[in-house]
Amino acid sequence: NQFHDLMGGTCIPVATETAIRDVSSAESEAEKIIHLLLRRHAPVSPSASIEGHRLHFVNPLPRTWQGLAEYEIWMDWRQWNHKLVDANGHEVPHQIAASASLVLEPGVSPIPRLLVPLSLVAMEHRILRIVPRGDKTAGHFPAAATLDKESFRNSTMAVRFGPSGVIEITDCSPGCASPIATFDIACLDDYSDTWSHGLSRYEGGVRSMACFSEPFLIESGPLRGTAALNGTLGRNRIRVLASLEPDRPVVWLTIQLLSAEPLSVTKLRVQTQAPIWSARHLVPGGWIDRPLDGFEYPLHHALIAETTSGALGLVLPDSFAVDVSQREIRPTLLRNSIHAYHSCNRLLRTTKENFGLTPETAGRFGTDEGLHTIRTAIVIGDEATEGGLMSLLDVFHHPPRAWDDFFTTGPSGRCEPSPK
Repeated sequence: NQFHDLMGGTCIPVATETAIRDVSSAESEAEKIIHLLLRRHAPVSPSASIEGHRLHFVNPLPRTWQGLAEYEIWMDWRQWNHKLVDANGHEVPHQIAASASLVLEPGVSPIPRLLVPLSLVAMEHRILRIVPRGDKTAGHFPAAATLDKESFRNSTMAVRFGPSGVIEITDCSPGCASPIATFDIACLDDYSDTWSHGLSRYEGGVRSMACFSEPFLIESGPLRGTAALNGTLGRNRIRVLASLEPDRPVVWLTIQLLSAEPLSVTKLRVQTQAPIWSARHLVPGGWIDRPLDGFEYPLHHALIAETTSGALGLVLPDSFAVDVSQREIRPTLLRNSIHAYHSCNRLLRTTKENFGLTPETAGRFGTDEGLHTIRTAIVIGDEATEGGLMSLLDVFHHPPRAWDDFFTTGPSGRCEPSPK
């Protein structure tokens, strides 16, 4: 499945579907093997000393993993009024996030989705116990981020929203109060063939700009706060989630896009307040410097732009190309083209009114139609380094393996003792 047209998505639809089935089958088999190997690991055996309802986290990387781990835990519909403790009996902080399901039935507690801050060394397997909270109330801690009419902020950065999205990112660290960058999302015309033959950059006109309603808070807690914006991008529906963690100069972004614009390229456009003087791109095997010529270059998920006022890092786990000029960074989010349309010598005959819907192209759109979730992180300050961005990529691509189980040497495996 590494033939060049399969990997690039320039093949016919049936080849794409076949490739997805093949890769999914291999992935499913790998997951089964990983599942069995982890549960045969020594700390999970009956000789383990930690009893009760247990939550396991395994870092499979040959390096330290640090971040917020997520796991939805089955509590048999019981209300979550519990805490996590480590092998020494020390409480481990956590936050309840919105679960994947939506349970609104009266008297039924939703399934808790836990956020747990972890730092796991290479190959570490950590077991936490889930125990009832004796005082029946959790401690109160300051929220990781706050949202008001002006901005969404933590102690190190502020994100100001507007109708076009994030209109300003400001460094709020001690001694600083300067805007760093703004960004918006644009849908551009692209009437080239599937391979974009003859093009070195996407210079099509702006077909539409993302337009959003007022932001609202969907998550608030001591470990993470998240604001949401709903909007449109031409014919597309779009939603942006922006998350902040306490004291970190990182804004985590999730862009959910229901794509329906034919013959188009969707770009995230990050405009820096200060001129960019160099751009280092992550590629397979390492980092390289590339010119600020606005050309479309392949990217391996991260970029550092050095400006006259400091470094700006972008982590792009779901994007594979970018163009950079002296004032703007434009990662490619989606490209909705025609499957296997080959024409080195001409563009499609099209106008603004028909968007390429001519008899020769009707019914042939769809390389990127449908629902997409695209994640990114914008980093400023001390974390905007090669090592810092690689660590954030691990948070996206290699989260710890997690599962829960019951273990006891007594007659019961429940996580709560039987009433006397």
